[in-house]
Amino acid sequence: MSQESLDTLARKSQEASISLATLSQLRRRGLPRTVTLLYRLCEGLPLGLIPVTLTWTGIVFFLPVTEPLTLIRVYALGLLAMLLIWAALWQARTLVGTWRLADGILGEIAQLPGLAYHPNATLRRQLVGRGWVTFGEFRDWAEKQRQILETRRKDYEVAVELAKHPSLRADLRGFPPGARAFLES
Repeated sequence: MSQESLDTLARKSQEASISLATLSQLRRRGLPRTVTLLYRLCEGLPLGLIPVTLTWTGIVFFLPVTEPLTLIRVYALGLLAMLLIWAALWQARTLVGTWRLADGILGEIAQLPGLAYHPNATLRRQLVGRGWVTFGEFRDWAEKQRQILETRRKDYEVAVELAKHPSLRADLRGFPPGARAFLES
């Protein structure tokens, strides 16, 4: 990247930003809001159960019941209910992840410029194997693409910054040969 001109680096950074924005829009169109909400709930649920469990513990602790066995049963039923709700959400997420993605979304993916090769190859293998792609596979593909495009955009932004301000480069005198080679590359 260091051999490229400032204009080329700025253009590539802008292309990566546009690809990232287009990918975000495609993901919103490809995954219904309920599917996205369900995935987010399942991602946040393990840590979200900590305050719920602590609150339930506080409620049971201050119940005006004096029989210890009754308190233990109430507490255990509450924990069981939390576990069942978590399992139901997780199962719903798994079920929704197996639904088929609309074919039009795959057509839009084919038109997107600047995507990374590996996630596309993975999605193609899954498509060739069955003839369709699921919501879960599309979500995984979109997440991998987003990570790669964000990294690419950040790399170009740093390269533009270095090209604008050559003084940000280190003075390499006194560095060992390996460190110097790494910093010069």
